[in-house]
Amino acid sequence: MGRPGRVALALALVLVPHNSEVYMKLIGSQWLLMAILPILALQEPPADTREAVADFCGLILAGLTGPYVVFYAPWFLLRLRRVTGGWSRYNLGFIAVAGGLIVLQAAALLKLPASAPLTRDPHQWSKQLGFIFPGSLFFGDTVPLFLGRAFYIISPVLLALLGWAVWRGESKRRWAALALCGCGYITYLGGLRLATPSILVLHPFYGGARYFFPSYLFALWLGILYYHDASDRLRRASLLALGMMLLSSATHFKGDPWPDLHWKNDAPFLDAGEAVQAVPCLPNWLIDFPATK
Repeated sequence: MGRPGRVALALALVLVPHNSEVYMKLIGSQWLLMAILPILALQEPPADTREAVADFCGLILAGLTGPYVVFYAPWFLLRLRRVTGGWSRYNLGFIAVAGGLIVLQAAALLKLPASAPLTRDPHQWSKQLGFIFPGSLFFGDTVPLFLGRAFYIISPVLLALLGWAVWRGESKRRWAALALCGCGYITYLGGLRLATPSILVLHPFYGGARYFFPSYLFALWLGILYYHDASDRLRRASLLALGMMLLSSATHFKGDPWPDLHWKNDAPFLDAGEAVQAVPCLPNWLIDFPATK
């Protein structure tokens, strides 16, 4: 795609339907940096040394910040296809560095404590899969609740249309589309696994929005990708999907300011270490600080 398409890919980072959770703390940078990984796996070979250095810096930065270099590992092998350079020195070096980062992150993942078992409540799963993910992406967070159980029909239809678009697109876009779908799907499953024992915490506009950010971002990128397809039908469908996603995100461009939680009133008690303090950190969220001497 040309420069307008690349600009649209960049702007998508701030147009995802989202409550800005990933922008409010440094640890949330992993949700933004992980977007570099599928781009590095899919883009054309670098034109010069400067581009190659920038690619490796991006790979190292994203690979050391979060575990997604492990989850997206299969897509790095796409660089060995002829259309992305094949067995070139750049690709071999890229895969070698990615392999080292994968080993480091995998070792860290293996040291994590065991997770709680997934919830067995079928109502929570149906609400998650039928309402929250497809509903908030295309319709905002109010329309799905208004339509009710109709979304149990709408959601499978949307997924079927997505599969049709990936299959019918030009072959040169199909690998990129499959990679974006795969990365988004893996991230979505990871979010479900972490949100134990209750997955309702993952409602994207009330909590856990960071787990949806990559999947929503890749959905936007998929629409931009197929807007440049040769098929007029796919371009029109992509334009419609992009418009719906932007309308969904427009309802959350601005939120009410958070209340003053009067941290300065609690600071003297914490400094004195006199007693356990339940300090308001976020609205409806208290943190207990133990007394210390």
